[in-house]
Amino acid sequence: ITDEDPLNFPHPLAATALVIKATDQLNRSVDELTAELSSYVLDWNGASWAEAVSSNPASLYRHVLQSKALTEPLANARIDLAALEDWHDFNVANNFEFNMVRDFQASAWSTLADVAVAGRASPTQVDGKWSVTVDEEQTVPVQHFTPRNSWGFEAEKMFVDLPHGFRVRFTNREEDWRQDERRVYDDGFTEANATRFEQLNAFGITDPDHVWKFGRFNIAQLRLRPEQWTLNVDIEHLVARRGSLVMITHDVLLVGLASGRIKALQTDAASPPNVTGMTVDETLSMSAPKTYGVSIRTINDAELTRQVVTNPGDQTTVVFTDVIADADAPVVGDLFGFGELGLETIEGLVLSVEPQTDLAARLTVVPHSPGVYQADTGEIPAYVTKLTPLPTIPTVVILEIRSDESVLELGSGLTLLPRIAIRVDPINQVDLVLEVQIRATGTGEPYVPATWLNRTDGEILLGNIAEGATYDLRVRWNSPPSALRPGAWVERPGYSVVGQTTPPGGLQNLNISAFGGSVILRWDPLPELDVRFGGEVRFRHSPEADAASAEWQNSTSIGTAAPGADLSIQLPLKPGTYLGRVFDRGARPSTTIAKIDTKQASVLTFANVDSVTEDPLFAGTHTGTVATDGFLQLLAVGLVDDIPDIDLMTGWLDSYGGIGTTGTYDFGQNIDLTTVKRVRLTSHIKAFSAPVLDNFDDRAGNVDDWEDWDGTVQAETDARVWVRHTDDDPAASPTWSAWNILDSAEFEARGFDFKVIFTSRDPAYNMKIDELSVTVEDVP
Repeated sequence: ITDEDPLNFPHPLAATALVIKATDQLNRSVDELTAELSSYVLDWNGASWAEAVSSNPASLYRHVLQSKALTEPLANARIDLAALEDWHDFNVANNFEFNMVRDFQASAWSTLADVAVAGRASPTQVDGKWSVTVDEEQTVPVQHFTPRNSWGFEAEKMFVDLPHGFRVRFTNREEDWRQDERRVYDDGFTEANATRFEQLNAFGITDPDHVWKFGRFNIAQLRLRPEQWTLNVDIEHLVARRGSLVMITHDVLLVGLASGRIKALQTDAASPPNVTGMTVDETLSMSAPKTYGVSIRTINDAELTRQVVTNPGDQTTVVFTDVIADADAPVVGDLFGFGELGLETIEGLVLSVEPQTDLAARLTVVPHSPGVYQADTGEIPAYVTKLTPLPTIPTVVILEIRSDESVLELGSGLTLLPRIAIRVDPINQVDLVLEVQIRATGTGEPYVPATWLNRTDGEILLGNIAEGATYDLRVRWNSPPSALRPGAWVERPGYSVVGQTTPPGGLQNLNISAFGGSVILRWDPLPELDVRFGGEVRFRHSPEADAASAEWQNSTSIGTAAPGADLSIQLPLKPGTYLGRVFDRGARPSTTIAKIDTKQASVLTFANVDSVTEDPLFAGTHTGTVATDGFLQLLAVGLVDDIPDIDLMTGWLDSYGGIGTTGTYDFGQNIDLTTVKRVRLTSHIKAFSAPVLDNFDDRAGNVDDWEDWDGTVQAETDARVWVRHTDDDPAASPTWSAWNILDSAEFEARGFDFKVIFTSRDPAYNMKIDELSVTVEDVP
């Protein structure tokens, strides 16, 4: 046994000695020894620093900096003792302590950080001194940043899937210093309904109440500090340190409406004068009944605020509702932020300061959100963004959506491309544009920007669409160059592209000019592309002298069709009414029919030489035609032998099975002038179309495609007189010319032979002729 220290350690070391008397119950060594230890440190007692047992994070923070554990403990001059004293009082007020067995190697910085966290602080250095930044509520800002004294502003926002609570792991002194866990819940959650947790470690915190405050504080930070802002500042950053409270007015954040500097001050007659208003170098826009305010940064006050008198419109001079005393008055050049009252600025805490070149720095700022400091005493309030909503563009008013022939466009190879034109009520506001999004109806796909070809203040033309397809459309006003919020979307679901599926318009301003044996019909240009390119105008003639009595279905074709792009046509001159109807390139007819009558058979004098009349007997040769009750008409295609029970027939036998598509009637008489003469032949047909299948079920096609219920307007029946001529004796063995359509024409021949060719494109309709003749007139 020697009398010497059993521990060979070069530095002062606290040790515990045990004197044990050996018994039959205890012999040799002690396997386990448990003790509660405390540190003797310099502790702030409110008046001075004195050695005492303490777990206050401020006292332990100083102890780390000045203890024998450091190779070179710091002198008092290297420590911001005033800041530690304030922090000490903060920890006492909140019962914050740090208790931890540091039986592992760690740097001084990490040890300081662990100690500081227990007191809601973090290590920092200020003017070369070790200090702390305490995260506590502040009321006096040190700086005001706007676009006028900063640049490169950026903002980030975290969209966190917030947990229902934290599982906080800690060493519980109430449970004999064993590792424990406490669940700290967010507002609205308890053990009964919380399912989503995150784990949190509370190093050095051993009091369960302190653990609860620690957890609540972290929940509040997640909820009330979801944003982070960075900005570059010149030398003005020097007054703002980590943890400093600053004010921000910035258009990127939508905080405040404007910022700038004061150009002039308005004062009253008091002595010394009070400031009643100011003139600034920015336009300040106001509208009733809103209230507005300014926050002015002066040399002594970073947040001098006043309400201003609302003066609707754009202003550069504002009047304060309360004067500013001379002692607090701003000066020309001072910085200001302007906005709706109470929303001129937002408070932020400086999280970091990164030095840049030329005495500049890049600051990172988080929302101050005083509600963070209420989390351990009550409910956590909602996050207040202090954003000023942008003025909203009015909702678009859709007047019309067209996709018919009026908006078709001509493509390559004379193809016609469908388009959608959306006409809206224009708004007298600069920089507004129409935005349209589109998707195929029923797909559930997201909307995509529509392909627009032309856009004006009141209409937008869309391309890249398919005829007959159905789309969901939505339209709104937007103003990309401005800070206005886009207008609300106005949706038009299930819009079907019409394209070339509607009937064209009719002829407009049809007029007639007669000369010789002809007439010229003229009309206005046709607007539809599918008429001008591939469409046509067809003409028919009726012997009715009054155009009001003439009907398309009771007339016969005359001449040839005019191309849709033409504006006139020359036709044979015949007394009666000319009818014109427009057909598009898909053979769809116009619903309106232009009519014009003439009583002028010819502008020349003709002598009647001969005529041939076939009605009412129609005794000529029938091929696919029949004469019944004084009418010449097409023959039915059905046979009597095909009728299952003739006693059950309710319709006409001569129309059983529908009408044939064509038939010919050769005149029973011809004309022999005995010698070759120059004559004018004019055909005369009085006819009408008649439905022969009276039942709806007997009619072909979709009922939606019927032009009228009676079926007469849509009847596609026709009859044309044809003629052939010869210079020989027609009673002998003549050589005949080819057959030609006869309306009214001049010939030089001896003999003439005639026939009528019927056509019907619908078996439900027949053309019936009750007058059929040809007149021969001598041409002088």
